[in-house]
Amino acid sequence: MLPLAFGIEIEFLFGIDNAKAAANPAYEDILRNNIILDSDQVDEIYDPEFDDASDRNAEGLFQAASALRRKGANLRIRFAAKSGGLEDFSRWILTQEEAVEFPTSSAELSAYTNDVREGSLNGLVEVNEFLGHMRGRQDVPCFFSAEPKNASIHVHIGLPPTAGGKAVDLPLNLLRHLAFICIAFEDVISLLHHPERLGFPDTKIELYAKPNRVFLGRNPVTSPLHNCREGPEFSAQDEFVKIFNYGHGSDRMDRARLCGILCSRTGYDISRSIFVNFSNIMPPPSPAPHSKKTVEFRQHHGTLSVEEVNQWVFFVTALVRAAERKMNQESVEVPLPYDFIPKVIEKQGDYSKQILTVQQAWKYPEIMWNKKRSLKELFDLLDMPLERRMWWWQKASYSRSNAFKEYRYLSTCAAPCDNPPRRDCDGWDGEGIPRPY
Repeated sequence: MLPLAFGIEIEFLFGIDNAKAAANPAYEDILRNNIILDSDQVDEIYDPEFDDASDRNAEGLFQAASALRRKGANLRIRFAAKSGGLEDFSRWILTQEEAVEFPTSSAELSAYTNDVREGSLNGLVEVNEFLGHMRGRQDVPCFFSAEPKNASIHVHIGLPPTAGGKAVDLPLNLLRHLAFICIAFEDVISLLHHPERLGFPDTKIELYAKPNRVFLGRNPVTSPLHNCREGPEFSAQDEFVKIFNYGHGSDRMDRARLCGILCSRTGYDISRSIFVNFSNIMPPPSPAPHSKKTVEFRQHHGTLSVEEVNQWVFFVTALVRAAERKMNQESVEVPLPYDFIPKVIEKQGDYSKQILTVQQAWKYPEIMWNKKRSLKELFDLLDMPLERRMWWWQKASYSRSNAFKEYRYLSTCAAPCDNPPRRDCDGWDGEGIPRPY
């Protein structure tokens, strides 16, 4: 098995009652003019234009860091991403995040958005410890909040860097299988998520993570994007031949092509604003050696729950492991739909490359026949244990219950279309989700 590593971004909202802090000498160290500084903290602030720690946004970031350090958190501050040299992920990194939603109606609430990033971890122990710092009773008059409507959790999966710090590519065929699994089961995976994380208008995720299916192979966009009956019906066969196209015969060129069809674009720039972000698999020209080469899972809602974060890390890791198994699985010939082979021939003129595509298709006979997906089929593919299946089924059942019926018929299409999405699995219309075990 590959030595997979993960990184995690925890978005949260930080607020502090500065009036109450100023009235109590015990909180003197966290006041705006008395922030706890590590001996090297000023050097850690990577922003050439930063020169004033009394800046309003800077105050909140320093105060959040101080509150967390009081609880024992080991972190550094960044006002901007580090552009030179290898970033040190031995400590958490605290930075600003404009995507976090925060209240503006109360003049007494001083709220700041933050984004904690953790690099390749040996396990979830450090993550759970840090979540405990934010969840527990605070030593100062402040709070930390991460909810479905104001924040998100992003998990990166990749391979550990070399001893010299150089980023390592995930195998191209693993990426192909992972992309196909995520896209073929996109509606099933979305069943597991809070309605705020499905791409609906006026939700936080709308601008930051759209369904992968909507953008697949449609760059640049020349017409409105539809995920409803007005758009093309999802075809596992059509998407398979796009993803498993061996046309170039070069790892780098095929990797660039895969990145191009999986990621939406804004002008010439590849956007990461999709449920599963593959933009890092093909770094920009002349990248720094340490540029991350991960797949980023962006769909989960904000939370400080240890259980929810752990389950999501387990889940996305299982997706990557399933892709790894498919990559290594021996191809055994099975019947495929009669209309599939002509699609392969049309996409790839070279017979030897057509065979490569068909051999990979043999690994997905049921999906190639375009039947509806199910939670059980996905969980079987992930080799998920019973206890975890039950946990996710209960979460999915609650997220699709009448408690959230106001979301049920919303659209994920580009405006002005307001048609509900076309789905290819059961459970979206309140009829109940079949048990996946």
